[in-house]
Amino acid sequence: MNSVRLGLLLAAVFAYGCSNEAESAGGTTADAGPDARLDAGDGTTGDASPETGADAVKESGVRGCAAGSRPGASGATDGMMTPAGHGYNVRTPSSYDPLRAYPLTVAFAPSGGTAESIEQATQLTSTASAAGHLIAYVDTVSPTDVAGAQDVALVGQLVADAWCVDPKRIYYTGSSDGGGVIYTMVLNDYSPLPPAAIAPFAAGTSPSALSGLDCLAAPFSVMVMHNSGDMVFPVAYGQAGRDYWARCNECGPAAAPLANGCVPFTGCKDGVEVQYCEGSGGHGAWPPLNADIFAFFDRFSR
Repeated sequence: MNSVRLGLLLAAVFAYGCSNEAESAGGTTADAGPDARLDAGDGTTGDASPETGADAVKESGVRGCAAGSRPGASGATDGMMTPAGHGYNVRTPSSYDPLRAYPLTVAFAPSGGTAESIEQATQLTSTASAAGHLIAYVDTVSPTDVAGAQDVALVGQLVADAWCVDPKRIYYTGSSDGGGVIYTMVLNDYSPLPPAAIAPFAAGTSPSALSGLDCLAAPFSVMVMHNSGDMVFPVAYGQAGRDYWARCNECGPAAAPLANGCVPFTGCKDGVEVQYCEGSGGHGAWPPLNADIFAFFDRFSR
């Protein structure tokens, strides 16, 4: 499919929305700004190349990085910048070892949000550390900002160039526009190190557009999260995302809900899985599923 047709198809996927209420995400930060429609661990030390994160895993399957090849510090690193000037912050597990390749989760901020506010809102850092993940938090980018989406799609590679990352175990999550920009990156294949699984929350996926949209990404696992009380993007938007990924991944019927209330679609192509998690909060109320998100991610690699 050429890029012009792809852009036309994707332009209808996300609907504009705005809210007069400052709904708290995780009880700490609001996402009241307008959201846009879509446009356009464990391993042994190896002898990986110091040049790129993609070299952290050799064809032999040995995971690790060469001594001195990854200068990123353990703990919290703030003020990192993409080539186009989008900010991102990185957090490592307390036991970070630069010779060992770690999974990486990248979290994208909602409309008007920053790397700092999405970290505060989601409270993902401690759970990521306990799960043995590096986590990067990224400033907001609208799903309609093609150049911006291309730029923040580089964050996984940028982190992998500085910290020891397993490029087969990169994952995306994000709230509202942060969930929408994940769709932009994935459906356009913008990421040099594509994610093995994604967990978008409160993304404004248009039911009418997604119902007829071509399957534009190779099969991979998706955990769609949405709240029934969302007044910016009603719950039908989350259900549209659920149905799109279940269709494109050629999944079987929905199974019985899990203990956390999420509904899995199993029997999907290539061993991937789709889950749909519907909470009762509002648009900005980050779901209480942090441990479940990482448990989901950890089952999948590219």
